[in-house]
Amino acid sequence: MGSLAEKQRAFALWYSLLRNYSSAVKQGKLASVEELEPFVNHASQMATLDYIVSVESDVFIPSYSGNMARAVEGHLMLRFLGLSKTTEINTRS
Repeated sequence: MGSLAEKQRAFALWYSLLRNYSSAVKQGKLASVEELEPFVNHASQMATLDYIVSVESDVFIPSYSGNMARAVEGHLMLRFLGLSKTTEINTRS
């Protein structure tokens, strides 16, 4: 992601989604601090948890289009033959 203005637009869009879709959940609300404690110093294990949750979600909205987002989107496209609900946020418009 680029400039501060782009980041602010992305966050505004995310919070708009949360207001309009009450069942939307940010990843930080899925597990307690205590549940995540064993994984804190293990980045690859945290990434694995993120991947599993993302793949099992009804809708996946990445915060940026990095390798994790590409992997999850690819998995979902293969799994549902292109019928899965994925979206990319255009922060430059």
